[in-house]
Amino acid sequence: MATLNKGKQKVGASNTISYGNQSPASDATALTWTAGDFRFYVGGTDAKQIGWRCTVGGTPGTWISIALP
Repeated sequence: MATLNKGKQKVGASNTISYGNQSPASDATALTWTAGDFRFYVGGTDAKQIGWRCTVGGTPGTWISIALP
């Protein structure tokens, strides 16, 4: 499956919301992220996965998975 990493949108002064089918921590192109950024999970096969939230900013930063139980 091709990687989908699109729709990066700034929210407020410093946070970003994006969407894709993989964690930003595994992006092929390393971007700098800020704590509080969020990536919605779309286009993948895991029906319980909602997305990932950046807890420590950086390139690629530290991300936690947000999923349904």
